[in-house]
Amino acid sequence: MLSWMNPKIRVGETAATGRGLYAQALIRSGEIVVVAGGRIIENSRIDDAATLPYSEHCFQIEKGFFIGPAEAQSSELEAAFLMNHSCNPNCGVKGQISFVSMREIRPGEQLTFDYAMTDAIYPGAGFEEANIDCRCGSARCRKTITHTDWQCEELRKRYKGYFSLYIQDLIDELEAGS
Repeated sequence: MLSWMNPKIRVGETAATGRGLYAQALIRSGEIVVVAGGRIIENSRIDDAATLPYSEHCFQIEKGFFIGPAEAQSSELEAAFLMNHSCNPNCGVKGQISFVSMREIRPGEQLTFDYAMTDAIYPGAGFEEANIDCRCGSARCRKTITHTDWQCEELRKRYKGYFSLYIQDLIDELEAGS
């Protein structure tokens, strides 16, 4: 296994997406829950199903580079790539590949993060923006997830300190140009 998963979490079934990560013991605010390891993929190859059977489970770590599951064995993903999206998440990103709890997470709660924390479209990215219908069910649900959500001022304020380094660099550039 290339990723690390906190022993306080487990993989479980979800109604919306099939599988997700759940707390099985109390997780303190700021505690590392997942460190994702895997295969580094150039953005020009992200949609190549033959190269990467789980491209929908990748997230961006640098301009032009994504990280995703190393390989598909028995149709199983590494647990680190099973953390689902929520528009009202309880986890955020620390650095490029570590996920931390943003608040205390009680046993039985699903661990989630907002894809705005890791995914972006930038000029010349080489692929088109793909909107995703959101099914998170939170009161803050945006209904649609886009690769430009990180540009939303309200999200930048709410998730300050929880964006990946890559997205934070884009935010810094955006705010410097304002």
